[in-house]
Amino acid sequence: FEVGGYAKNGSIWHSDDQPIIINGAVTVLPGEVLTINPGTVVKFLTNGQMTVKGKLEAAGSDDQKIVFTSLKDDTVVGDTNGDGDVSSSNSGDWRGLVFEEESEGNLTNIVLRYAGEYSGLGSGPGRAGIYNLGGNLILEQAEFSNNYVNDIYQNNGSLTVNDSNFLGNYDFLLLDGGLASVVDSKFNTTGTGINNRSASTTVEAVHNWWGASSGPRTQGEVSGSGAHVSGSVNYDPWIKRDPALPNPVIIVPGMTGSKLNGDSGEMWPNIPFMI
Repeated sequence: FEVGGYAKNGSIWHSDDQPIIINGAVTVLPGEVLTINPGTVVKFLTNGQMTVKGKLEAAGSDDQKIVFTSLKDDTVVGDTNGDGDVSSSNSGDWRGLVFEEESEGNLTNIVLRYAGEYSGLGSGPGRAGIYNLGGNLILEQAEFSNNYVNDIYQNNGSLTVNDSNFLGNYDFLLLDGGLASVVDSKFNTTGTGINNRSASTTVEAVHNWWGASSGPRTQGEVSGSGAHVSGSVNYDPWIKRDPALPNPVIIVPGMTGSKLNGDSGEMWPNIPFMI
């Protein structure tokens, strides 16, 4: 079903096999709460935008993520606009999520992609999937991809990101103010991981995978070959092994408990001694 205007206070959005469609702007008013249930898919038309002045609670689960995406995205709940292969999803298909001053956002196990159409803030911040303009925003196990030009822009407020994944060739975080922490996350991007333009803020960004064991690329110092960081960013220590790789298994010949199994069964038996 299609939604626009003001979200009713206390509303709970949920969908099973059909998306919620945003045509125009949906606003959560100050002091009010919108809750989105696990497994819900929210698709946005080109002018689609969600503005949060109150509180947004969007808590998905490992197997029922909440998806914010383009109306043209046929990979979730099918061909919603009914045009077959005529249209396809692209970066900048819809505007994004906007968190205004004193708003709150708690987003867990969400996917956000193909946003960045909105340029109403002028040329300074550019475009993004999420704008934090003074809210308190917490992201856990979030996945971003194909947002134009940044996944998140912030000029005020606070941002806390944990255990999240940033994919694609665009940039993740553009910061002009406020507080920001990004930890235990993965930057699988050839672009910029964090661009901190604020002279008064240091971004805490430790224990992240930057796309290379050597760490992020930086300016003016010996740097790695991963995603680029600029400005005041505390990125050390970082993860030096791709978390997507399987854990190594060490097999010691002659040690009880060591064995190797193949497709046809046990290849290296568990015996107490081997000579």
